[in-house]
Order: sequence, then structure tokens, then C-alpha cells
Amino acid sequence: MMLGSHSNMDAPPTAVKAGGRSLGMILEQHKAWVEGRTGGVRADLARVTMNEMKLHGVQLSRADLTLTTWLDADLSGADFTGASLQRVDFRQARLTSADLTGTDLTQGLCDQVWMHATNLSEANLSECSFRKAHLEEARLLDARIHESNFEYSTMRKACFHQAKLFHAVFNYAQLDEAQLYHVRAQFCRFLACSMTEANLGNSHMMDCDFTNADFTDAKLNRSDLSRSCFNKTTLVGADFRQAKLNGAEFYGAVMAGARFGAASLYCTDLRGANLRAARELTSDQLCQARTDSSTILPNGSNGPFMKHSGAERPAVR
Repeated sequence: MMLGSHSNMDAPPTAVKAGGRSLGMILEQHKAWVEGRTGGVRADLARVTMNEMKLHGVQLSRADLTLTTWLDADLSGADFTGASLQRVDFRQARLTSADLTGTDLTQGLCDQVWMHATNLSEANLSECSFRKAHLEEARLLDARIHESNFEYSTMRKACFHQAKLFHAVFNYAQLDEAQLYHVRAQFCRFLACSMTEANLGNSHMMDCDFTNADFTDAKLNRSDLSRSCFNKTTLVGADFRQAKLNGAEFYGAVMAGARFGAASLYCTDLRGANLRAARELTSDQLCQARTDSSTILPNGSNGPFMKHSGAERPAVR
């Protein structure tokens, strides 16, 4: 049986039932409910197992899908906007280009899920697991990401504009060219994360741990990174103009060629950092920071920085 206008949707198995109705009937009645037609009934599929189903483009907007299981299911292009998805199990499911705007995914299991170009804007992603998930070009605008795990996930070119992150884990994730503009994050971990050419402009990412991460050519201008840890991080060519780096740690970081125009470096730890050819640093900025004999200053000399030494200026070739 084909469902409504979803011509590419596989017929739902008749064996799946809830409340005495077949899945096909539930989906037809839910579609009518969403469209405001007579006979429409909101879908209640709580606790139903839907493993390996193929439901391309299925309409489940605002449905109750609490505790549903979708292992290896294909839900590409599905509409889940506003749905209740607490404690859902999407492990290894395919949700390419699906729309999960405004969904509640609290405690959801999404390990190894395929969510390329999926819309998770305004979603509640509290206490979720997205380990080894595929989230390339996903949209997480204004999402709430609290105490969730994205370790080893692939999130290239993902958009996090104005998302709120708290105690989230992104260790070893790939966030190259990701957009984190105006993100507010605290106590998050990005250990050994790849964030080359990522845009963190105007973000507030305080008390976060970026140890061993790669920020080559990343934009961190106007961001507040106070008290965050960048130890042994690669920041070659990074843009820190007008950023707040107060109390941040950069021990052993490679910051060659980075830009620091009007950045605040009060109590910033630059011991062991490589600042060779760093641009727009002033004597006052480096005097406010902490340097030592293992610091390589912009002119290529070793620290600690001494006022009036001229070491804040890159050496002229």
C-alpha cells in the first residue's frame, strides 16, 4: 500500500500494529491529522519497534515516538518536526535530509546514525549519544545540546549557529569548516578534534577543553574563550582578532601566523607556545600574558617577553 503523496515510500509492514491499527492506517490518519482533515488522529507509536523499515519521506510531524526503536531503518527525507522522540533508538538508521526541527530527543541513542544534511534546528539533544555519527552539513541552529556525546562523529560543514552547549563531548570529532557562529558553550570537551577552517566568530566558549585540537585557519574573532584550554593545539593562521582569551591556556600550542589584533590576553598562559610570525600583537598584550623561556615570540626569539624588546613584531624577511 502506498501512503498518500509519498510515492517513494515503501509500503509499511502490516505486521506492525499499535492500538489495534496497522502501521499503514496509523500513518494515513496521522497525515490527515497534520493536514487538519476529517478523521485525522495523531500517531502514538510509543515503545513500538520499527527496525529495518524503509519509510522514505514519512510524515510523523508532532507524533509521539517515545521509546521507539529504528535500528537500521531508512527514514531519509522523513518529517519529524516537533515530534516527541525521548529515548528513541536511531542507531545505524539513515535519516539523510530528514527534518527534526523542534524535536525532543532527550536520552536518544543515535550512535552511527546517518544524518547528512539533516535539520536538527531548535531540537533538544540533552543526554544523547551520537558516537561515530555522520552529521555532515547537518543544521543544529539554536539546538540545546546538554551532556551529549559526539565522540568520533563526522560533522564537516555542520551549522551550529546560536546553539547552546553544556557539558557536551566532541572528542576526536571532525568539525572542519563547521559554523559555530554565536554558539554559547561551557564545560565542553573537544579533545583532538579537527576544526580546520571552522568559524567560531562571536561565540562564547568558556571553560572548554580543546587540547590537541586542530584549528588551522579557523576564525575565532570576537569570541569569548576565557579559561578554555588549548594546550598542544594547532592554531596556525587562526584569527583571534578582538577575542577574549583571559585565563586561557595555550601551553605548547602552535600559533604561527595567527592574528591577535585587539585581543584580550589578560593572564593568558603562553608558556611553550609557538608565536612565530604571529601578527598584530602588541607589547601591552604580551606583558599581560604569561610567557617563559620555552615561548617562541613573533620575531622568532625565545621568551620570556620583555617590554620594549620589539619581540612582538614578526621578523622581516
